[in-house]
Order: sequence, then structure tokens, then C-alpha cells
Amino acid sequence: MTAPHAVETTNTPSALISLRAADLLALGKPFVEFPRYSILDLQRAIGVSNAVGGRGSAYPNRTGNHVSANDRPTGFADWLSEKLQAGHPFVIQDFEKLPQWDRRIFSIEGLIEHSTKKSMALEALDLFFSVPWRFWSLLACNDSQTASRKGDSSVPRCHIPIRNCSTGRDLNFTLRKFADAARQSYREFKNLYARDLPCPEAWLELCRKLLPPEVQWAGRLDLFQWLPPCARSEVMMAYIGSEGSSLVAFIPELQFSTANIPDRSGFHRCFSSTVALNLLIEGSNRPVLCFGTDFESQTKYDTFMASRGASPHVDWLNLDPEELKHADFPLYVHEQKAGDLVVFPPATAHQVWNLGSVATKIVWNILHPLSLEAGLVYVQPPFNRLCHPDVAQSNLSLACAMLSLLGDDPKAPIPPDLHLLTRLFRQMVQEEMITDEPVTSITLVRVPKTAIVTCDFCSTAIWNRHLRCSECEDFDLCLLCFLNGRSCEHIRSYSWAEIVPEETCARVLDRAQQILGYKLDDSQASDRRKPLGTAVNDLMRAKQNTLSRLCHLCRIDHLEWKGRRCDRCAAFFCFRGLYRHFDMNSADVMRHAGLWICPKCLENCNCRCCHFPSAYVKAEKPASKRRVKPADARGKIMGFTDNVFDQKRVR
Repeated sequence: MTAPHAVETTNTPSALISLRAADLLALGKPFVEFPRYSILDLQRAIGVSNAVGGRGSAYPNRTGNHVSANDRPTGFADWLSEKLQAGHPFVIQDFEKLPQWDRRIFSIEGLIEHSTKKSMALEALDLFFSVPWRFWSLLACNDSQTASRKGDSSVPRCHIPIRNCSTGRDLNFTLRKFADAARQSYREFKNLYARDLPCPEAWLELCRKLLPPEVQWAGRLDLFQWLPPCARSEVMMAYIGSEGSSLVAFIPELQFSTANIPDRSGFHRCFSSTVALNLLIEGSNRPVLCFGTDFESQTKYDTFMASRGASPHVDWLNLDPEELKHADFPLYVHEQKAGDLVVFPPATAHQVWNLGSVATKIVWNILHPLSLEAGLVYVQPPFNRLCHPDVAQSNLSLACAMLSLLGDDPKAPIPPDLHLLTRLFRQMVQEEMITDEPVTSITLVRVPKTAIVTCDFCSTAIWNRHLRCSECEDFDLCLLCFLNGRSCEHIRSYSWAEIVPEETCARVLDRAQQILGYKLDDSQASDRRKPLGTAVNDLMRAKQNTLSRLCHLCRIDHLEWKGRRCDRCAAFFCFRGLYRHFDMNSADVMRHAGLWICPKCLENCNCRCCHFPSAYVKAEKPASKRRVKPADARGKIMGFTDNVFDQKRVR
């Protein structure tokens, strides 16, 4: 393989000389070829529909009593779910060979034509204020400039932010100027990309005719469609990249931490464990190189990213082939050409490199039912710890989909994979159970359809039970944040609140099992921990106690609710010490059911008292009352181990 390098005549990076998937695959492990399938073969084998109304609804409505085997989704839906369950990235090819593919519309010229037929200033502003989260860059059009590329004043000139992969800075060009300059391979127009541009309506209409409904945004398998309108966002975006974009890591003079420039492309996970899809619309003489990981390699990928100083959950990191060669997990490689739809399953990571002069594609994400299983278990806990919002709002999407079963419209479709959704919904309900008497009364919160409730600390969407400060009145905390010691300054002023009554949740589960025609097995016995709601209720009761105890580790007096007492020797361990010394999460310690045995009794305590005959003197205490700097440079760690509220407030 010819090593990629840049021309050193200027500081501006230029094209890579040679980089092909065949060269990487010839090296063997860890590089593996993407599984590839033809849409033409799938149409012949399983009868793929290419329009929303092609076969009618794939799912039964709720007029029947249960879902029979013949009513369940078959064909492409089952095939897609099987591939996503396997967890390997794959490619569906030959879309450009379908009769619905219109090369006049699906091209960079078509994007320019249909994006500038009307002023997009109001559209861009409407998109900005309607989306509850900001994608990494948004289209910014200047309506006041009306000079077109041909002197026609009837066509507005739209300026868009262009990200320079070399410097991380944004430049403003018209779409026409950027496309023309990128085609000419001008040195100044390399390593640039215009990203997350709203797709014109003509492109969206063509996608609805071309793509199977199961992979469309808000299609048959996308749970985003059940979100309330205020929380729903259009995530089908156009992307244009010039030669060398996303390849800054190859330039020795410009190797800097990607944590400083989160907007830049690089190896990253699909947001909130969604399924990421990208369709190459138009390429040049050289393909787009795609890398991806599989679901089974999550732990190894986390270690690989952490060893390079990046968070595997929220950071983007560019990696060159020399670094990728040291990966101890499979790295899938594919040269994407026009008409190739690349699919990355939930919780997998990917990176895309543009090798040609210019590449135009559509990128979007869908919230598949399998995304929820990975998101609720694997994505939400680290997001909560890092105060990073779950932009897919997995728990809210699941709750809205299940609550739709109680709707009055008999023709409304049933959510896909109802068995899985019912099991996950029951799991969420059981997590919020309070097995003993609540410390405060549970207040029912009426949420209008134009709003959602979010945690004021980690920004996670709250679907049901949470805690509300009675003094702040508008400060809400999710259960996990409260259990991790986070709060406002009124630590004893919280009371229970809920959005969906317990009786409504029971009705939803009964209705779902009625539609399925069978009852789900009780899986609560498999989780030996306390329910999250019960642990939070115990902490609320403990905060009413003002007694202090001496910590065995740091030898400092703490309020008793800030630690755990051993059930064998009665030694007290503060949560901060347990986390710093033994990596014990405070929430896991509080949710531990039964006897809790401390590290001292387990004979693995690493404090001085357990290793030296003499006790501490004041000057030798391992921790003082001064603030301890967090181990995470961003300051986003658990409340019991450090006060992270100030850092989040000024973020």
C-alpha cells in the first residue's frame, strides 16, 4: 500500500496519492470487507417495496385482537432486522440502476438548482428553532444577497458554512462556488466539507420513491415518528465534501486533539445508538472510503479510543491506517460509489474519507427498535455521567410508541417489533417502581403537547417519574442524576413527580399483551438490584438524617447519606472514596440489594489504615476539605465524587 501523504509546498493539505480498500484488505487483520447486497437481488428474492404505499402498511392496525403469524412484518423488514441484529455494517448497492433514480435531480447540480429556487433563510431559521438539539452545523442562508451565478436576480445566492478539516474553522461560500472550485481541485478548496444541509423537497420526494420504507426516515421501522412534534426533527441532510476532507490526521504538522474541535469528522459512534445510513448521490473518479466497527467490538473499541485520549461515546477522532492497523477488533472497509447505501447498526462506530474531488451524499438516522435495547443499556449511562444529552430521546420515543396503543384511532399502525418494545417498556416501568412508602406524595405533572420535560442537569428527556425542587419550582432531575448526588443548592427540597400514572402504564402493558396474544415472561427476577425508584426513595429518606460518620478511606467526617456502611464490620466508606479508589459507581452501591461487604472485609482495601500499623496524622491525610480536581479534564463526573454543577452551568 502506498502511504498517504500531503504535498509540502504549502500549509494547506492536498490530495492523498494512493489509498484503496483493496490495499487495506490485502494487509489482513484487522481489515475486513463490508458485506454487500444488491437491491436488485433483494427485490427478486424478498419483494422489496420502493414506495411508502407500495404494499400498504407493513404492520397490522389495532382493529384485530392479536397479531397472527401472517400479519407480522415479513420480507425486507425481517431481513433488515436480521442484519442489524448481527451487528455488522453492510452495504446495499445498485440503487442507481433502479428506474426511479433520476440523475438530473440526484446530482450536485440538482442540489444547487432545487436549493436556490426559493429563499431558504426562513426555512433555515425555522429548522434551527424547531430542533431541540443542534447538529454540528446548520445551513445559514443570506436572503439579502440576490445576485445569482448567471446574473439572474430572481435566484438568491445562499451562503453556507464550509468547515476546513485542516484548521477547524468555518468559511462562507455559495454552494455553486464551492462545488465548482472543488471540481477543479484547487488547493485552497481541499479538505473542506459542507455538512448537514437540509435536503431539498425534490430529493426527499425521490428518496420516498427510491428507498424501501423500512430504511426511510420516519418510515415503517423508525420510532422517531411517534415522538411529539415538538421533539421530532428532520434528520435527512445533504453532505458535500471536497478532496481530502476528514483526512487531517494524515498531516503531521496538524495533528491536534479532536476533543478541541468536536464538529470535525472522524471515528465516532452513531448518535444515541441510532442506525446511521448514508447514500452516495454523486462521486468523482475516486470513491469514498468507509470504515466501520461491529457491535461485538464495543468494549475493545472503547479501550482503543480511550488509549488515544478520546471518549468513545462523545468524541470524534481521525485515525490514519497506521493507527488502525493496531486495532484488536475487526475494521470493515468499503469503497462507496454512487448508488451505494451504507448502513451502520446501532452502537457501532464509523469514519468516512472523501478521496475524490467532490462527493455528494444524503445522510440520516433512524431509531430502530434494536436501537432502544442498545441505547437504554449501553448509551444512556455514560451520556448521563458526561452530561451529554441523548438526542434521540430513546426512553421518550419508546414511551410515546407504547402509549399510542391507547389511542382512539383504530386504523393507527402498531409500533414495529411490539414484543421487544413491550419488554423494554415494562423494564422502564419496573425501574421506576417504589417498593416502600414514598417519602413525599407523587405529584402528577400535566405536560402540554407542545413541550417535553428534560433533566435540568444532564438534559435527558424524562418520560415519567422524576424529582422536582419545591423551592426552585422549575428545576427537574432525572432519577439517575439524583442518585449520583446531583442537585441544585436545595438538597432536601425535592419531591416526587410523574407524567404517566401507574395505572396508565399497566393499561399499556395489558393492551400490548392483548395485541400480541400472549403474556411476556417475568424477567424482573434476573435483575437482583434494587429498582432505581426504590434506591432514590431511600436516598431521599437518608437525606433527612443529619448525622455524620468518619470515612475509613479519607478520614474525613461526611454526612451519612454521602456514603455506605458495611453490613459486616460497620465501617463507613464515602462514595467519593469508593469511586476514586475502587471505581465503584455510587448508583451501583446504593442499588445493591442485600448485604454490602466493604473492601476492608474483602481484604482489597488500599488505604493506609489497612497496610500500616500507625494511623494517619493530619498532614498525611489523602484528601482534604479543599476541592479535589476531577480526573476528567472536562469536569463532567458524578456529583458524589466532585461538584460538577458549576462546570455544566458555564459550559
